[in-house]
Amino acid sequence: MIVESCQILCSVFYYNSEIKPPYKLTHKNHPCCVWARESLGNFKWLLKHTEYLLDEYSLRYAKRHKCNDVFCWIKSNMNVLKFNKTELTDFVQAMPEHYRLNDAVKAYRNYYKGEKAEIAVWKNSVIPDWFA
Repeated sequence: MIVESCQILCSVFYYNSEIKPPYKLTHKNHPCCVWARESLGNFKWLLKHTEYLLDEYSLRYAKRHKCNDVFCWIKSNMNVLKFNKTELTDFVQAMPEHYRLNDAVKAYRNYYKGEKAEIAVWKNSVIPDWFA
């Protein structure tokens, strides 16, 4: 998700600034890309989330992710972004309708248990309670 998050953050620059980011525009109409460029609050939430993902990657693998330089570029250039809204909006749920709930965290947990279980890998066999 680190690469995808950086791609989404870079996509915001194509719509909300006049400078070209390190990554080309991809998936411009994906609900998560639309959500990220909708407000400063959304952008900042995804930025912080990406930072946590990078920290977790470094902790698990004792190395720096290749996207770290792109992430640093995003952080150092975000001051040029312009948004019509500043508040965090409801999280988009890019999943089949039958998984969607008012609580996006529960919805994504159900989605991953129901449709993505085969990609789950747990370090040291520590499986989160919600996945069991």
